Amino acid sequence: MDDIADWVDDRMHWHAYVEADDPRGGRSDRTERLARRPDRVLHTPDDAAEWVAEMTRKHALRRRIRLLGERAWAELADEDQISRDLERDLEVLCHGHSLHTDVPRESDWLRLHVEAVDDGECGLTCR
Repeated sequence: MDDIADWVDDRMHWHAYVEADDPRGGRSDRTERLARRPDRVLHTPDDAAEWVAEMTRKHALRRRIRLLGERAWAELADEDQISRDLERDLEVLCHGHSLHTDVPRESDWLRLHVEAVDDGECGLTCR
């Protein structure tokens, strides 16, 4: 899907899924995710990007890191990084694409999947 008119004309939306890291290394695929009820249904790219940003704010492990080649420190998962990621994610979503990101936590990763679906792929009554 690369037609902005699809979401503008209300023909597509996004199903959001949250998965905890699987210690055996397994990852669900799109078919498996679409076969189950989403954790959230999002109707605009803005809603989808904001959902990812909010989940990152809520769950990400914030930590200081030393920047390579510089005598400076940075904060991972701080508001500056989340804002930059939101802008990048919005660009992807505005073109009708799906988005997948891993959020680092204290002892594992939280996987966020935002699947772009059109009315033909959606087995739910999301409208």
